[in-house]
Amino acid sequence: FRSDFNADEITLQSNFRSHEDLVLIQHAIAQRINPDSAPPDARAQREVEGDVAAIWGYRAAEEECAGITEWVAREVAEQALKPDDFAILVRMYA
Repeated sequence: FRSDFNADEITLQSNFRSHEDLVLIQHAIAQRINPDSAPPDARAQREVEGDVAAIWGYRAAEEECAGITEWVAREVAEQALKPDDFAILVRMYA
């Protein structure tokens, strides 16, 4: 894009929509794409307590299924949450 349109590259350093935990995860992903990626500045305030996001890696689909299933069941039992309180984002196939 830069060479095709003679565009200037602008690095965005502030994230006004995500709090620090989410920015750390976003930066971990950005570093996989570009190891020289600078960490952005998180500007949003956290509105909930506890863990809100994580990156999990599994070696096999069966391990992934079991791990996520066990985690949701444990959180429902221990935290009195409902299954529809969870959002699971996947890279390729759910």
